[in-house]
Parts: sequence; structure tokens; C-alpha cells
Amino acid sequence: MGTIGEQIKSHRKKMGMSQTELAKLVGVSQGHISHLESNEKQPSLSILADIAKVFGVTISRLIGDTSALGSGAYDVLDISIEIDQQCLHEQFGEARRLIDEARNMPYFSDLHNLAALEVSLAITYVHEENHEAAVRILKPWFERLGELGPGLAVEVLYWLGYATRLAATSTGSEKIEEALAFLREAKSVLAFVDRRSRLETRAMVELELGYCYRDIGASDKALESLQQANALLSPRVAYMDRQLAYLTLAMAEEYERAQNWEQCVDGGMRARDLFRNIVRDAEGECKALHTVAKALVALGRREDALKTYHEAYALAKDTSLTMVQAISESAASSGFDLGDV
Repeated sequence: MGTIGEQIKSHRKKMGMSQTELAKLVGVSQGHISHLESNEKQPSLSILADIAKVFGVTISRLIGDTSALGSGAYDVLDISIEIDQQCLHEQFGEARRLIDEARNMPYFSDLHNLAALEVSLAITYVHEENHEAAVRILKPWFERLGELGPGLAVEVLYWLGYATRLAATSTGSEKIEEALAFLREAKSVLAFVDRRSRLETRAMVELELGYCYRDIGASDKALESLQQANALLSPRVAYMDRQLAYLTLAMAEEYERAQNWEQCVDGGMRARDLFRNIVRDAEGECKALHTVAKALVALGRREDALKTYHEAYALAKDTSLTMVQAISESAASSGFDLGDV
């Protein structure tokens, strides 16, 4: 196993990335990446985590021999890897136990490091769809944004907006405007960061803004935000594929709401191709096909619509009973009897 720098360089080369491209995605300078790869500098834990995310691997997979960081950082890195692994395997309760344990380490007595740990804690609740708990954890940090660096402030604002929107959606509360306020502030903070960096973060903020605008019925603004997110994600790397697929589907759904049927069909088919050939997500593919079928009906292309309904229905039977019912009802409302495909 090589040094940390050699490992970073090896993963970068395998993904066909230049140092400049990696630097933009991580939010550092090209020179910083060069120093890391030549072992002139040691990466911080947060930078390691960002680089591992770009490569689609865990921190432990990225660097291999943790002792290369030196004994002083080993315990912190060790528990960070464990938290990473538990989240990867959806063992969120164990991840939270480790986060509680980490609080006692001197490293996390630093305000910035503690805030990053709290964001990780909130994310475990988001994954379990306990969005109210995530909001409760992040709200106090919203009051202390001025004490955090811009990168971490954006993380707090993004996840606060994300969790607030989903909490509002699940409870039917009127908090979408509050979510919008958090996300708009995240976007304003990003305006002070090098526009060439943090591309994925910028895209995800725009994506969430698009969903919020959609939820309040502002279709024009929703499409504008989704298109900006799409432009940011288009020079994608492997780990962005899923985001790009769901973003493309979201744009197709917005075209459906705006009754822009041709673009809805085009976007829905592109989303289907992403889900089928790259992400390999059958449920996402099914949703895309359902969206396309409804648009084809609106265009009067009933033969194509029926074929698409059949394709979506057959796929839904292997993935989601809820989708089976939704597709059956949608087809019936258009005068189609799908039968037993």
C-alpha cells in the first residue's frame, strides 16, 4: 500500500481526472492537490472525506494504512472511518453511538470540528427519515453560522433546508418558505466561494431550491433552479450519476406540471436511460416511464403511451406495489386496461 498521496493520485488517475478537476470538486486549489499527492502536505480529515466522496470510496479504502497519519491523528481517523462504515451499511444507531463517543475527543472540542460532527449526526437522522430530529440538531448551528467557515456554513444550511422541506412534506406543515430561506442563504454564502469549486454542493443547493419552488407551485422558478443544477452536474463524474438521474426526472416532472409535453417526454426518456444504463435503479426507471406515458397521452400519442404504460407496469410489479397501483389508476383514467402483463 502506498502513501496517502500516492493513493489519492492513483484513484484520481483511475477516474481520468486532472488535479484541477479534483481540486474544483473538493473546493481547494490545484496546488493543494499537488502538495497532497507529493506528500508535501498531510490532508485534514474533512479534505480526506471530500476526496473519498469524489472517488466514491470510504476513507479507509482511500488511504489504506491509517498509521501514515501519525499516532496523534489515528484515534480520530479510526472513529471517523467507523462512523463512515456504519453509515455505509445503514447502521445509523451504531453511527450515532460512535458520534457520541467522539465528542469526548480533544479534536472535537474545536468548534468547527464539533459542528462537522453534528452535521454527520443530523445526516443519520435524515437517512432514517426522522427529519424533525435533524432540524433540531442543526438549528442551534444556524444561530452560530458566523463562527463557522463558509464551507461548513453551507453544509449546515443545505441540510437544514433539505430536512426542513422533507419534514414539511411529511407533516403537511407550512414550512417550505423556511426551507427556502435556508437554501437561499446557502446560495448567497456560496457566492463568496470560488465559483469553480464545490460544484456538487452548488448543484445540490439549486436542486433543493427547485424542489421547494415546485412544492409552492412556482414552476418557472423551479425549472430555472433545476436547469442551473443540471448545468453544474453535466460535467459529471461517477458519484454524481444518481443525482443527475433524479435531477433529470425532476425536470421532466416540472415540464409535466407546466404542460410542456414534448420536453416532458424528452426529459423523461433521458431520465429512464440514466436509471436503466448507469444508475441501475429500477424504481427510478419506473417513475420516469410513468411520467413519459402521461405526457404521451396528453400529446395524443395513445399507441406509444400504451406501450410505455405496459413497460412501466411490468417494471413496477418487480419493484413497488405502490407504483403498480399508481400506474394502473393513471392508465385507467386515460382509458387503458393494462391487464396482467
